[in-house]
Amino acid sequence: MSLLIPKSFSTKTGSVQLSDLDTNFTYLTNTVNTALDITGTAVTGYGNTTVYGTLGASGAVTLASTLDVTGVATLRSALSTIPTGGRLSGTDVGSIRAPGLVLQVTWTNWNGVYTGASASNVDFTGFSTTFTPLYSTSKVLIIVSAGVNFICDGAVYIKRNGTIVKDNWFGSSRVDDQYDYPQAAQTYLDSPATTSTITYQMGGRATGCGNVIRFGASDNSSSICLMEIAA
Repeated sequence: MSLLIPKSFSTKTGSVQLSDLDTNFTYLTNTVNTALDITGTAVTGYGNTTVYGTLGASGAVTLASTLDVTGVATLRSALSTIPTGGRLSGTDVGSIRAPGLVLQVTWTNWNGVYTGASASNVDFTGFSTTFTPLYSTSKVLIIVSAGVNFICDGAVYIKRNGTIVKDNWFGSSRVDDQYDYPQAAQTYLDSPATTSTITYQMGGRATGCGNVIRFGASDNSSSICLMEIAA
């Protein structure tokens, strides 16, 4: 198999078309790792195009067939268009990344209620989950929904690997009826700066009235949703 590349990268500033092949392209074997750098518009519509080195394009790239890059593909100050009916697909989770793009989502359902009495911080048994970010630069959006009740006052926190990253969550909640568990939801944007597995743990504390804490719900309605967002 042969590879078509321009004879002169510096002089080819226009569009690359089939008619250019005789004067502007030369044949190389597929064992040569050579860069294809197009400063005009690259149109591949006459069969498959394979680049074994680096593909750089500062103009627009329109694909009418298959472009296979085994090196690095970089679009510099260019607008690349996927036509109607086209798709950009990534095989692996997080293989397509751009700032603000959601890379992965996990959701954990909690079944049960934690009940305890403590004026100091106490972790809620059973209300934890693990998560592994794909990139160390990512943000993790945490959304927690659960029944929460402090007979007088208190607060909920969330730990990442044993360290509190958000305290005074859900604010102070006072409910006179100790059997009432008002459903509440809260969010937090975390910056874990790691690709190692993380454990997120819910906990809290109560003040006064026996320091009673109740968290969760027996009807399976408590949950935590974690979204990794590219930065």
